[in-house]
Amino acid sequence: LIPNGCVTSLYGDGGSGKTLIALWLMIAAASRYSLNWMGERVLGFKSVGLFAEDDGDEIVRRLHRICGSMGVDYAKVAPSIHALPGVGMDTVVAGYAETGDLVITPLMEALIAKVRETGSSLLVLDYAAAIFGGNELDRWQVSEFMRKLNGIARDNDIAILLLGHPSMEGMKGGRGTSGSTAWRNQARSFLHLTVDEDQNDPEDR
Repeated sequence: LIPNGCVTSLYGDGGSGKTLIALWLMIAAASRYSLNWMGERVLGFKSVGLFAEDDGDEIVRRLHRICGSMGVDYAKVAPSIHALPGVGMDTVVAGYAETGDLVITPLMEALIAKVRETGSSLLVLDYAAAIFGGNELDRWQVSEFMRKLNGIARDNDIAILLLGHPSMEGMKGGRGTSGSTAWRNQARSFLHLTVDEDQNDPEDR
């Protein structure tokens, strides 16, 4: 589902649970095989994540809730989870210089350094529109950005999970895509989270 050495995209409507699923993945990895994710055994133990829409307190609350529901001791997995809040800060990891060249920002450099320092095998980037400093509708720019992320994943021997919101057309068509088709085409794997609207109970949905 999430191959190593490349980018996997996870798209879904706002509020559908993408961030919770990403945090669940980070917990499953940190549990060292005691907890599965989506019915799958997770390889690798440590992870780094940038969460543009959440503050630190909310991330901790979510991690506690997931651990509680899964029967995992938060204190045991927390040291292997490096989930960084992005609320109130510039979360762009790459943008375009006046020369037209794509350049990674000091934030991306810091994330890569954190991955290397901690020996992490997973980098979560939540979410695409908040971390990309170019035109998300421009196929050439998006393709270059995605190639850069794939290169970072390959060079550091990690998996990158990129979260994103589908466009209105992507939602209507059921494909979950957004803006340029390069967001989907340049990802090695593409996961689309949907909500069961036939269920009235929020827990069942």
